[in-house]
Amino acid sequence: MKSKKQNESRDALSGTSSRRNFLKQAGGMAAGVVAIPLWFASRQAQAHPAYGHTPKSALQYQDKPKGNQKCSNCSLYIPGPSADAKGHCKVVAGEVSPQGWCSAWAPKSS
Repeated sequence: MKSKKQNESRDALSGTSSRRNFLKQAGGMAAGVVAIPLWFASRQAQAHPAYGHTPKSALQYQDKPKGNQKCSNCSLYIPGPSADAKGHCKVVAGEVSPQGWCSAWAPKSS
């Protein structure tokens, strides 16, 4: 026959095992919550490989031109559906204004 102390030890171990399983499952779910948005973001980036990935702040992007230099006359600019609509850039991440400017500006070849 098992002693009372052995029964208590067995009960305590089974409780610890349940907590371990719970923590493992919670950790796996947390990893999934983080991984799913990252997967969708990478799929979106793959859908538009020509679009830039450099943050606007890293290239000193601004929504107004710098003299005659502006996105609409830059060789890296990908126009939007109309002349006034926002477009994209081959370097800068996200939408950019046709009147914008950044330090990566390069004139269109004639």
